[in-house]
Amino acid sequence: MTVMKKLNLLFVLIFYIFSLHAQTNTSEHGFVFPLGCRAVLQIDSVTKSGMCKYSVIHFEEFPEVIDTYDNENIFFKDVPKNTIQVVFTISTHGKERNEVEKNYRSALFIKSNHPKKLKYKADILRANALDFTETSVMPVFNQVKAVELWPYLIQSIALYDFEIIPQNEVEKSISLKPTHEKQ
Repeated sequence: MTVMKKLNLLFVLIFYIFSLHAQTNTSEHGFVFPLGCRAVLQIDSVTKSGMCKYSVIHFEEFPEVIDTYDNENIFFKDVPKNTIQVVFTISTHGKERNEVEKNYRSALFIKSNHPKKLKYKADILRANALDFTETSVMPVFNQVKAVELWPYLIQSIALYDFEIIPQNEVEKSISLKPTHEKQ
């Protein structure tokens, strides 16, 4: 049995130990996703301030260990506009067994099909923890895969407060000024 097949079997066992939360589990502001799942979120409405209300339109188990870098195939090809794809799983990389074992990470892969840039918040529930804690995450851009990695096992993640990033904030974050000027 190959290393990846053994790791997939191990992940399936871990997955069932934690037990699958239903997609209807909600945190104070959003939905809670268990480790080992894939979901599609639909942005239902946007307030004048840019806050997004969303629903889960697709949810399935995803008990696979995936390659941290070679993973484009984890996303659905045809998804409706104004959706966000989420895959929350275990990832690793390496050629040798010890390298693969050393590189295990809890991973959130997220890809937006919303025309605007979005930011969001996330809380994580670490294995054996009783309470969620906030974690930092990067914004998501249209059709660009974002990856969040943690070097420890996470049981669940709550995603909430999705918000459209105002254009002036986007422009501030992307400096168009030269790094040095001619003298």
